[in-house]
Amino acid sequence: MQANTATIRQLRTDFRSVKRRIEQHGEVVVTDHGEPAYVIKLLPAPAKKRPPLPDYYARLRKRQPKVLSALDTRKFWEEEHAEAGYPVAGRTARGLRAGAEAALFSDV
Repeated sequence: MQANTATIRQLRTDFRSVKRRIEQHGEVVVTDHGEPAYVIKLLPAPAKKRPPLPDYYARLRKRQPKVLSALDTRKFWEEEHAEAGYPVAGRTARGLRAGAEAALFSDV
């Protein structure tokens, strides 16, 4: 018997060795009473199709708020600080202190 043939009895009793031959040769002819009756072949492995990657940049642009211009940022900052009672027009508390101290010691 050839290496790429098997009998129906071998399929029933020793399928592991028949499976190994199918994997080695790609196909095995199954005989019934010595006559070739069937062919068992390996199925081609399906090509794994990867799903497309998400467009992270488009997703970020969709979810991220619009960027404010410098003028809009300044207006927003002034409104927020005016409501909270902070000094407006770019002066910080430190800048006011430094200016007040300078005014105190300018007479000396």
